Amino acid sequence: MTGFCLGRHGSRFQQLGPVVAGMPDEALALCRAGLAPWQGEPVIVDAPGRLGPGQDACLGGLRGLGFAVQRRLLRMARGAPLAGPEGAGRTFGVWGPEYGW
Repeated sequence: MTGFCLGRHGSRFQQLGPVVAGMPDEALALCRAGLAPWQGEPVIVDAPGRLGPGQDACLGGLRGLGFAVQRRLLRMARGAPLAGPEGAGRTFGVWGPEYGW
């Protein structure tokens, strides 16, 4: 297994994520599969940005699937800047900002 994608029902939207894959094209394939049961329903993905070219490529692919940026999440730190967790370059969608990075 090179990746996985989960989803959950929200109060206003279906939420796709986390999405973890080895390559952006794998992440997009997982997203397509995850979206299949929710045809015609509103879906959100909390996609990390600025982590690397793989995430940028995946963001472009999500736009191609009809997604549009709704808001930018701002991560703040006091003291030394926080590095992303190990494996951050494989993360293309997060569960939600309330669950950490």
